Amino acid sequence: MKRFRFTPLIYALFLFLASCNENFYNYSGAVWGTTFNISYKSGQQLDDSIDAVLRSVDESLSMFNPGSTIARINAGSDMRADSLVTGVLDLSRRVWDVSGGSFDPTVGPLVELWGFGPGRRQGKPDSAAIALALSRTGLHKCNVADGQVCFSADSMRLDFSAIAKGYGVDRIASLLSRNGCNDFMVEIGGEINARGMNPDGRPWRIQIDAPSSAPDGSAMHDRLRIIELRDAALATSGNYRNFRLLPDGRRVGHTISPLSGLPVLSETLSVSVMAGECALADALATAAMAMPYADARTMIDSLDGVEALFVLSAPDGGTQVIATDGFPEAL
Repeated sequence: MKRFRFTPLIYALFLFLASCNENFYNYSGAVWGTTFNISYKSGQQLDDSIDAVLRSVDESLSMFNPGSTIARINAGSDMRADSLVTGVLDLSRRVWDVSGGSFDPTVGPLVELWGFGPGRRQGKPDSAAIALALSRTGLHKCNVADGQVCFSADSMRLDFSAIAKGYGVDRIASLLSRNGCNDFMVEIGGEINARGMNPDGRPWRIQIDAPSSAPDGSAMHDRLRIIELRDAALATSGNYRNFRLLPDGRRVGHTISPLSGLPVLSETLSVSVMAGECALADALATAAMAMPYADARTMIDSLDGVEALFVLSAPDGGTQVIATDGFPEAL
């Protein structure tokens, strides 16, 4: 019996023909109260596999799903942590540490107290209510032992909304890479992981929105700048689209400091963070919004492979855009 072996030339021809059968597929939809858009080059359609990844993240981390793992943990009915909860909690702890506690997924009681939770309460909380909420906040009061989430304070809960979208983006990016995709762009709610080239054979072109909103808080997608993104992830955080008015007419944003228990009053209007992983960029962007600009810039500069674009309010009422040295230039 003769054995057939690929010669290098035949093998190269085989790979070339296989690549010729690859097409760009586009898949979009709605998930977790936002939208997703995915474009990928592949020899087969992978939409069903993408749906499976989205379901797995939803069943574990979603605050919109009352049957999710995190919902059961928060209700105290089942404290078992699955691999997704453990992974996101580990990354959250890393960012909590480098941000000096400014990123904290236990901040939910404070967020709700200021009217940004499901209850949408009105009015300004008093100091006693803030102190009580602070006593139920702090990632150092949460740990995992023998696969069980343990809280050292009553009425604590975890909310990974500030990192779950980025984590979902990374899970889909990992799925595509495992299936041989080298060129793709995954976007969920504005959080992005881009690899390789777009259908035009160029790096992916991404628009970063200016920090602007309509008077009712609805999104206005005014362009701040367009950048090329390749083999990197990007996440943006800002206060300009989610705010409410206090009884005295003052406007407060949804970023609440887990350290002071008060809405963050900062000159930073938005932060776009570029990193190797979207979950990391997502968490760092949230942390940067909860810190004074100088502290946030120091944090970003201390991290390898991380860059950022800050939009600050200027004294004359305008805005000032500041980018770290390695952030992509505007096209």
